[in-house]
Amino acid sequence: MIRNFTKNTSPVFLTILFLVSLILGNANLFSQEMMDLDSTPLSPANSQNESDEEGPAGIVLTDKILDFSESSIALFNQFGSFGFYNNGINIAIKTDHYRLFTGYGYQNYNGFRAHSNQYSHNLNFGLEISPSSNSSLKILGSFVEGQIKLPGSLTKSEFEQDPYLADPRSIDRDDKRISTDGRVDIEYEAKFGKLLNNGIEISTYGTIDFTKSATREYRIINRYGFGLSARYMNTTHFGSRSNDFSVGGEIFTQPERTEYYDNLGGDKGDQIEQLTSEKTVNTGLYLSDNFEILREKLFILLTGRYDHVVYKLNEETVPSRSDRKTFDAITPKFALNYNLLPLITFYASFSLGFESPADKQLDSPDPFYLYNPDLKAEKSTNFKVGIKRSRIRKDSALFFEKFSYTASFFKTRIENEIVPYEVFGDVFYRNATKTNRYGLEMETRLEIYKDLTFAFSYTYSYSIYDSYSAISIETDSTGNIVQVNRDFSGNKEPNVPENNLYLSLSYKHAIGKKINLSGKVSYQNISGLWVDDANTDNTNSYDLLNATVGFDMKFGHIKLSGAGGINNIFNKIYASYTTTNSANKRFYNPGAPRNYFCSLNIGFLF
Repeated sequence: MIRNFTKNTSPVFLTILFLVSLILGNANLFSQEMMDLDSTPLSPANSQNESDEEGPAGIVLTDKILDFSESSIALFNQFGSFGFYNNGINIAIKTDHYRLFTGYGYQNYNGFRAHSNQYSHNLNFGLEISPSSNSSLKILGSFVEGQIKLPGSLTKSEFEQDPYLADPRSIDRDDKRISTDGRVDIEYEAKFGKLLNNGIEISTYGTIDFTKSATREYRIINRYGFGLSARYMNTTHFGSRSNDFSVGGEIFTQPERTEYYDNLGGDKGDQIEQLTSEKTVNTGLYLSDNFEILREKLFILLTGRYDHVVYKLNEETVPSRSDRKTFDAITPKFALNYNLLPLITFYASFSLGFESPADKQLDSPDPFYLYNPDLKAEKSTNFKVGIKRSRIRKDSALFFEKFSYTASFFKTRIENEIVPYEVFGDVFYRNATKTNRYGLEMETRLEIYKDLTFAFSYTYSYSIYDSYSAISIETDSTGNIVQVNRDFSGNKEPNVPENNLYLSLSYKHAIGKKINLSGKVSYQNISGLWVDDANTDNTNSYDLLNATVGFDMKFGHIKLSGAGGINNIFNKIYASYTTTNSANKRFYNPGAPRNYFCSLNIGFLF
């Protein structure tokens, strides 16, 4: 029987997880003078990792850790509801020849649901040197080790009774993920030529991932990866007009070995049931040209990309079983930018898109196959048009000194959209024949009064299956798994909010030259989500109100900052995302209730 390594993560959840990992788990960056000492940290209770594809915190590697202007040593301490704390130390050294950063943090979180506790050790490293005045070399490293318990999803009746319980099956199996992840990047950039109008970027990276995952079965996964990319850039002037050209390529390979055992209440069984080896090779080539047609008025951008992805899978316990999948495509893009006025720009773009299935999306629901023989790559046609404007008054006015906005309309037509469905905790994927998406995006930022800023963003998304029929795996009235032919044409796409509104009001106030106070109030409204392709049910819309206050002060070589806040002030109960197309109707995953957080960071500049 083929064992399946599942992936079950919504786009909304991935975005929240990324922000939490970046701000709290991995980076812990301090301000310009002290590695971005954040006075308004994000509460961890906004996130609850449900995916057994993600580690306790994941690897977030960014060269922003090298964005500091003074040498310093800093201690960060962050605390919050549900047993959250994140403590550690960051050290930054800046000289005329190099920048060096290293940081360590330990994060613990009991979680707002049963069986959802997690912890992680996080280590980051960065070094930047300049071999010459026109070149730089960066070495970045990150290491994460930890564990996360997975509470699973709930049925509607369970969610209405107590949304913060765990799926009893997840408790019985002690669903969890224990992982050790590491990554090292080496990046080299240089400019050359008489006018320094030529440039190259070369980067290479390596990854390791050792994971023990307990869900329906116990898996031990060992994978490592190696990537290499290179890009050449050139800026040329034709008369008074400029042309920016770049060409490059990349390759990534990732071997993987997976052992499958029985899951005995969270412990590994004695007998290995299956052993597979897999290899992924992803190769890409691209070029781009941005030409100024009308001086400082009209720009045209042309790009093209070729991707070639190969997956190979062997079952070592049955050597005769092997499979291979190949996907490739050429995707061009055309874009125009027209500066109607110095501060107003119209823009439009048209592009073709391509997304090959991820290796774990290729898992076959039919044990006769290693890879799903029917799953195809996703292709799309994308169109976008919009306007943007920014203004900064130069008369030092107290009111409306800064103002910016963007507004755009988008339309996407997708062929063979890759759609998830879940069967008792295992997630598989199928293709929807044709999907239409269109919508509006608006964003505004206005400084109403000196240091008092209002921000607004709104996204309207309408996504519908134009053509989509499939064999749906469901449970009947007796709880048995059945296969039913379904036609989902005309239904709305699940797990995509139709309306997403965000408002915020923030204020900063300086007391003398050494103390700064800040505060922020934000409001978010998310419309309900359809839970499955059949549109049998949808979640309720919800409103969230959050507030934070903070301070930072500097006295000589000492810098101190702190913050505190409340998320979900009115303690709303809501489903933050859904487990789409669950066969036994376990669709619901709650968001965090009212929660509090605070931080205190102390640094010494030298």
